[in-house]
Amino acid sequence: MIAEIKKQYNKEARLIAKKNDNIYDSFDELISKLDLVSMLKIDDIDSINYGLYLYVEELKNHLKGIELQLKTEILAGSLKV
Repeated sequence: MIAEIKKQYNKEARLIAKKNDNIYDSFDELISKLDLVSMLKIDDIDSINYGLYLYVEELKNHLKGIELQLKTEILAGSLKV
């Protein structure tokens, strides 16, 4: 069943899901990425739009990876609360 779930995610999300030892580390990393976005100062919108787009796409992949990691840990019974 876990293999079937993994097929639903792109390669980047699967790599992110494997990256951390537990789901809490993944959330900590995501929060730090979101903090970075909140600190950006946009002076020249034209030059930064593409960079922001790429960063947001990375965040979306990170969220998908966390979702996959969470589902996998729940199914495997290894989610630590």
